[in-house]
Amino acid sequence: MSGYLPRSESELALARPVSNVPGALPPEGVLFSEKIIYETRPRILSIHPIAIWVCVAFLGFVALLAIVGGAGNGYSLTVILTLGLVLGFPEFVILAWAVSSARRTSYALTDQRVILRHGDDFTSAPYHQVGQVFAKRRSSTVVFQLIPPPPGTAGPASSKPIVWRGVRGAPAVAAFAMSASRFYTLQQQQKMLRQDIVTASLEDKVVCEYCRAYIPIAELNPNNPRCPRCAAPIAVAPLGM
Repeated sequence: MSGYLPRSESELALARPVSNVPGALPPEGVLFSEKIIYETRPRILSIHPIAIWVCVAFLGFVALLAIVGGAGNGYSLTVILTLGLVLGFPEFVILAWAVSSARRTSYALTDQRVILRHGDDFTSAPYHQVGQVFAKRRSSTVVFQLIPPPPGTAGPASSKPIVWRGVRGAPAVAAFAMSASRFYTLQQQQKMLRQDIVTASLEDKVVCEYCRAYIPIAELNPNNPRCPRCAAPIAVAPLGM
């Protein structure tokens, strides 16, 4: 899923999926300089279907016993409820675990990276490491394929995909995530390019500590280095030293 390249953050925000759940990602999952642009939680039935259906089947079984007992077949309501509580305890434990697990799982996109949170564990990857984003066919799963970072650079050392399961409207979320990845990757590249241009423009120059003018070293008199703008003596080292 290729997504599209928004012209601005405002245009990207207009495409935010309706499954966005503000506050889904806890504050400790966000860096100081980050801004969340999308966050959500998984649907319980989608990530723990077996646990849910086992509990549903058991409740159906207890309901059937109640109907049989109510029909006068020798089962008292007390016996049925006692049996239900004894046999149903494991199912209720499983259901509680499924609900807790889903509540402690969240997904987010920021202006810097994609995040998967499960309990106290956070897995993330910067956008420049995201190669492709797609929703699995006829499912609620969104997959972020990662590109291994070059040796010595920041980012997860593994190229194992980041997988969001149980996402409502998975195709729309995947398209939005791909658009966000393209937009912020390009934005970061432009920022780095501007920094490189500024750095290159300041090479072989010094800064006057009085008037803050940038002075090419070649224009200074080595025997009496002074600022050509304010005539102050130059006593600072060249930039980069």
